[in-house]
Amino acid sequence: MEAMKITSRILCVSILLQIAGPGGAGQAPLATEAFYFPRKETCTVMLDFKKSSDAVAKLQGDAKSVEIARTLLAEWQPNAKAKCDGATKVTLLAVVIPGKDVYGRPDFSNRKNIMRLDGDADKLLELAKTGDALSVARLKSSAKVELYP
Repeated sequence: MEAMKITSRILCVSILLQIAGPGGAGQAPLATEAFYFPRKETCTVMLDFKKSSDAVAKLQGDAKSVEIARTLLAEWQPNAKAKCDGATKVTLLAVVIPGKDVYGRPDFSNRKNIMRLDGDADKLLELAKTGDALSVARLKSSAKVELYP
């Protein structure tokens, strides 16, 4: 009997984890590494999508834009207060950093930009709460969106 309860709980948790992913049911979240650059009233958050560049390459059109934006917002929202305290303007930048520089640091100078979201911190926090209801139209109404080829 106890084994059935444990199996049932594991199954429930596994289903919830699949549904809670950024792309909806069954889609694994995009792997990223975050870098925060706070400056008084502005904060730049750069996410390196190198680990998930194959998954990003498979996405097309609006689905690609929404998934990248959802990943950017999901990283920034819970960290906004701690890492960007006092910032009224925020830039969320999706990039691919090819490797390390000669000093072993991330090679920011050779990064490839994928997407940029600029906006008011309050509007971006509200946008982050939309979850699966996020759309390109919502993105453009709350932030300046720039996609790079």
